[in-house]
Amino acid sequence: MKKNLSILFTLLLAFIGLSTQAQDVPVGKNYLGFYAGVSQPLGDFKNTDYYNNQAGMARQSVTYGVNWAHYFTKHIAGVIDLSFQDQGRPSSDALQALSAGYNADFNAQSTTVTITQRFQNLNILLGPQYSVYFGKFSFDVGASAGLLKSFDTPEYEINVYKQVISSTTLESTTFYQRTSHASAFAYSGNIGLHYNLSDGFGFAFNAKYVNCAGVAITNDSNPYTNGRLVTNQPITVVQATLGLFFHF
Repeated sequence: MKKNLSILFTLLLAFIGLSTQAQDVPVGKNYLGFYAGVSQPLGDFKNTDYYNNQAGMARQSVTYGVNWAHYFTKHIAGVIDLSFQDQGRPSSDALQALSAGYNADFNAQSTTVTITQRFQNLNILLGPQYSVYFGKFSFDVGASAGLLKSFDTPEYEINVYKQVISSTTLESTTFYQRTSHASAFAYSGNIGLHYNLSDGFGFAFNAKYVNCAGVAITNDSNPYTNGRLVTNQPITVVQATLGLFFHF
């Protein structure tokens, strides 16, 4: 990972240090872009460990969005980026691990975990972008910050079955981890490559890292003081997208 970051940083310095002359590129021209691609969860957001209360168990899925760049100079623009992400829901293996964890913590005979909803959110980000130009290509690097709005997170219904003392009867206790519609601060860094097919439009490739410290999670009817209890869900992803952009 460190080696890859070093290579990227070296390439970035080389691009910025080269001439930015461009006869074939609409230099510093505003554009509107539409894109779609893959969103890969990282860190706690991807983690599947029962004993990590910030493990989201999110999965690789899709993202799509729109961005608008307004150039104030030949190289510097302000960019607004809106993107929707769907990170799915925990796998069946992750749910089995949750059941086993609750069984151990509560000394239960069995536990069932039922899940509805999935990770879905909207990012609204704004920040500066620096562009350099090579023939029909432009290379962009940017940073942004803004709001992550959660439409849903997975909702869990947990049923714990324990044997009643001096009886063969099983007593059931049900509690919930609720879906979240909360909002939170998020920030992003990105690099992009635009290929201009004409003065009016072209193709774009973009790689983006987005991090949010977490959206609030609520729980209902949990009578236990031990065991897994999620109150905050960090969201961290890296995304690779392809799209079309139009100059205006």
